[in-house]
Amino acid sequence: MNGIQKCLLAGHRIIILMGILASWLSPDVHGEGEASGEWIQRIGLLGCLRQYEPLPALHRYLEIEPDICLWLGDNIYADAKNDESIIVAAYQALEARPEFRRLRDQSTFVAGWDDHDYGDNDEGKNYKLKYFSKEYFRSFWRMESMIPAERDGIYHVRRFAGGAFGLQIIVLDPRFNRDDEGPESDTLGEAQWEWLELQLKEPASLRLLVSGYQILLGADVSSETWSKFPKSKNRLMEVIRRTGAENLIMITGDQHYAEVLKVPDLLDMDAYEIQFSGLNQIEVSHLTPFRQTPTIRSKHTYAMLDIEWNETDVDVAHVLYRVLDAQTNIPEIIYRINLSDLQLRLKYPESRDFHQRTTFGVSHNYPNLDVRYATGGELPGRESPVLSQPIEVQETTEFNMAFFTKDGFQRSPVYTSVQRKASLMRGFKITGAESGLIYQYREGVFESARQASQQRSKKSGVAEKIDIKSIAEVSDHYSIEYVGFIEIPEPEVYTFELISDDGSVLTIHDRVVVDNDGSHSERMRRGSIALDRGFHPIRIDYFEDYMGQKLKLRMLKPDGLEVPMNFFHLGEGR
Repeated sequence: MNGIQKCLLAGHRIIILMGILASWLSPDVHGEGEASGEWIQRIGLLGCLRQYEPLPALHRYLEIEPDICLWLGDNIYADAKNDESIIVAAYQALEARPEFRRLRDQSTFVAGWDDHDYGDNDEGKNYKLKYFSKEYFRSFWRMESMIPAERDGIYHVRRFAGGAFGLQIIVLDPRFNRDDEGPESDTLGEAQWEWLELQLKEPASLRLLVSGYQILLGADVSSETWSKFPKSKNRLMEVIRRTGAENLIMITGDQHYAEVLKVPDLLDMDAYEIQFSGLNQIEVSHLTPFRQTPTIRSKHTYAMLDIEWNETDVDVAHVLYRVLDAQTNIPEIIYRINLSDLQLRLKYPESRDFHQRTTFGVSHNYPNLDVRYATGGELPGRESPVLSQPIEVQETTEFNMAFFTKDGFQRSPVYTSVQRKASLMRGFKITGAESGLIYQYREGVFESARQASQQRSKKSGVAEKIDIKSIAEVSDHYSIEYVGFIEIPEPEVYTFELISDDGSVLTIHDRVVVDNDGSHSERMRRGSIALDRGFHPIRIDYFEDYMGQKLKLRMLKPDGLEVPMNFFHLGEGR
């Protein structure tokens, strides 16, 4: 080491010590695990970066403007066995790149590490420079307030806004305390295991579990994987199950390619791993039966996760993973995971009304789990009865249910369904009723069916059935209101399905039974109401905004059989 290197190294040691003192004396307001900011929509994935070689991928990240840049490890290649200055020089080379500095100003950085930025190839707990490397990591990535100085590694958690419970990013450190490979070897150390269990118990609408090397890749490969630490891998899966964690995707690096792995039923539900690494490197992929995508072919690539948090009229909530060639901008991987695929699925009757009696039962596809339930406002526990057979219900009953592991740990949130014994809406006896519904037709630009019904009609008449195209005089911007009676043949709780493009509202006895209002493409909404035998006043409001026009109404009995509908009116002047 020459004199200049020694001075640089001494200066960086002082900076690291000052950072430690600052984190003790003045904790940052955005400390570990504290959510902040707008909802996260896009996450850039980065890793396996040769800092002295061309990096066209960094320019692409500047173009796509990710809310978060998630650095997965091997963010530099230090490969330093005993010389701390090599680590410093490698980080300085990365920071010297203008595009890196611009990206840091533009995006929030979240960083983990793997072996080459930890310090040297395949190193674990016996690495000689690990304490220096940890403190330099905290300083370089500006994470002094997020990773306590006394922590045995760089593991940490970050929370961001998104969905009902936010985005949680759990960054593991499977280096600092890692044993040598072996069937009983540990990857994390007891302190990190205890910390991880606490994080997984926190609610999250989406949680990303980050490891520098792959978790689901098998042991029969040349690379490092969690499968070469089978006791630790099994423990990780059990911690996830035992804490009841859902909405989890594993995010990993290390391999100089990209892929998605899925292992069926590993977490009771399927386990997903998104792997990306190699901003400016490429290698031949390993064989695995769990691969869901092709692997990339290009040396220079960039990757992103786009998150759609909420269901829309045309799509469900999901995460979209894309990897593109950084030089041609041609996509090489496009893969999507629906957020519902990251949750246990319990099939059970929705909250509903019933007339005299009903049955309540559940079904699922998880042989290693039991569904336990409680009623009367109580929550289910490990001693609660197992709901294995349908239960007859004769009075209003609230069912609270949850999945439990065979050894008694709650594996899911609590699901609630209320079976309500309903009072029947009395029907009328009317004489002189004529077949059909009275309609009012209006034209104009409307935002809702309710708004349209307040305007003066252009024409009116009697419709024998619901057929909007036989009444409409234009293809867009009109509304139709149907009013009359529906004859109910026998007392029962009926479900009505209202399908429309655009908005529609079904009202019976001045009660909104189905609200499918608003400007939207074709969709179905349903609702139920308990009706006695006789005639019941009914009203259907519909409006057409633009492109596509449809209105359909179905009436179903509790067993799902469709019931023919007979409509009547008392005359246009009555």
